[in-house]
Amino acid sequence: MKKTLYTMRIDNYSPEICSITYPLLKHYAHKIGAEFYEINERKYPDWPIPYETFQIYELMKERDDDWAIWIDADALVNPETPDWTCYVPTDTCAQNGNDASPIRWQYDEYLRRDGRHISSCNWHAIVPKDCRDFMRPLDDLSLDEAVDRISVTVQEANGTCPAPHLISDFTVSRNIARFGLKYTTFREIGNSIFPDGNEFYFHLYAIPDEEKIDQMLLTLNRWLGGLYNQKHFLKWDNETEAYMIKRLALARERAEMKMFYEQVKAQLISYKEQEISANAIEYVKKLTGGNRLSADDIAKHVEQLTKAAIAK
Repeated sequence: MKKTLYTMRIDNYSPEICSITYPLLKHYAHKIGAEFYEINERKYPDWPIPYETFQIYELMKERDDDWAIWIDADALVNPETPDWTCYVPTDTCAQNGNDASPIRWQYDEYLRRDGRHISSCNWHAIVPKDCRDFMRPLDDLSLDEAVDRISVTVQEANGTCPAPHLISDFTVSRNIARFGLKYTTFREIGNSIFPDGNEFYFHLYAIPDEEKIDQMLLTLNRWLGGLYNQKHFLKWDNETEAYMIKRLALARERAEMKMFYEQVKAQLISYKEQEISANAIEYVKKLTGGNRLSADDIAKHVEQLTKAAIAK
């Protein structure tokens, strides 16, 4: 059985992120008996970079894949992640999870007729050869027509994810509906196999890279439980390892500062112009060493302290 784990790295995307994710992606490929394949050249230069995912449609045929496993280059894969091809039927495609289509896409005859309201989260998928249409490029819509049908969420609009970035999610959602593909999710499968819960992946897409790296390192530290296991799975050289240890320490500091900021925000019960409730003032004074500060000073202090920590 031929399996290929595909990822994509165009224009030398984020070496720092890939130094964290690639060793685990390659470990997972080896674990499930798949060949690791990096898409690194553009075939659709007039389309947003995420659309290059659909090179897999032809690659599956050229490479005679029985299974294509697609994972974004900025996704962390837990070393204990199972081989989902052992659970997914060969007539069914699968992803980690999905959203509700009416929130995201303007409906057409295919999405309306299908009725399952599946909105693909196409950072991770497994596609058997019988479901290759999952990765079929659009052949009946222009880029402008497709993007016009995409609605970003508030979080995406406030983050780093404009509508064109979701072209891959839209296209796959439409393909699932258009071709009536059978569909499941790893979360669904995992809930039945691992009733006590599991954490096989880490993937946040609508945040800046610096914050993403912080959260990746904190996640790895939790997953792997120490430096020895990081060496084993990540295979960092000594210089990279020393750098990442420093980054992890900074990530912890920033996480603590964000927690402090959220605690303070929660206590600012009544904030109007320069007025803060007496309880909130006392709370912040306690956290800042009992200094006698005005409400305005407290607000500025918290903001400056938080920004300084996050900017490190």
